[in-house]
Amino acid sequence: MNKIILFSLILTLFLIPGLSYAYGGPGSVISGIGALIALIITIVVSIFGFLWFPIKRLYKNLFKSKKESKNKDYNSKQKD
Repeated sequence: MNKIILFSLILTLFLIPGLSYAYGGPGSVISGIGALIALIITIVVSIFGFLWFPIKRLYKNLFKSKKESKNKDYNSKQKD
């Protein structure tokens, strides 16, 4: 039981951040903001790609099949 308490105490001390006396200059902050924006854009574009292209293919196939059926009807009428 004492080992569990000691382990949880040590784990708690490592997980609680202490004060950090560091300076985040403009260069590092701007690059961090740029990386965050790039991550957000990447997520949005990947979701767009996963959703848009299958819907686009389905849309093309639906209208392609309608056009083909019209062409078949037209061709069969011309042969008569």
